[in-house]
Amino acid sequence: MRVFWILFSEILLSLAGAFAYCYWPRRLVLLKPQVLERIDYAHEHPVISWRERCLVGKLAEFDDAIFAYLMFDYFRAQESLAGKQVC
Repeated sequence: MRVFWILFSEILLSLAGAFAYCYWPRRLVLLKPQVLERIDYAHEHPVISWRERCLVGKLAEFDDAIFAYLMFDYFRAQESLAGKQVC
C-alpha cells in the first residue's frame, strides 16, 4: 500500500510540475523598432525623411487654429525633433 501512495504522489507532483511549466505566465518582450530618420531644411521648412521609405501624404492640414497649435506642440516635443526648428 505504501508503494501505491509513493507512486501516486510522484505522478501527481510530475503532473503539477508539467502544468505549472506550460501555464506559468511569461514576460512578453516587445522591442521598439529603430527608425533612422533624417531631418533637413528645404525652403526654410524642416523635412523629415527615412531611408528606403516614401511619403504617402501630407502630415496634416487644420482649419482650427487651437488644434493646429496643439498638434504643432506635440510634434515639436518628439525626441527626434528635440532641439530642431519645427514650422
